[in-house]
Amino acid sequence: MSKISKLGMGIIAFEGIEHIKNIAYEVRDLVDTIVICLQHESYHGEPIQQEDVDAANLLLEYGYVDEIIWFEVKDRHIEEGNAG
Repeated sequence: MSKISKLGMGIIAFEGIEHIKNIAYEVRDLVDTIVICLQHESYHGEPIQQEDVDAANLLLEYGYVDEIIWFEVKDRHIEEGNAG
């Protein structure tokens, strides 16, 4: 049986980015990579707040996270009631 050589953690967020700092701080020594995945627009069409973008960039700048990945909503199937 092989052992895990590297472990990463992904955090999907749209708001409340300020809470990620505490989470990242607690697990930083346990994982090799921490990534935040953000979207410019919510599934309800609301734009992300600039303060959340700024908070995410500070987390990256200070080394709490290793990367920010941005994605765009392609389908609002959840909003329309067609999920799963």
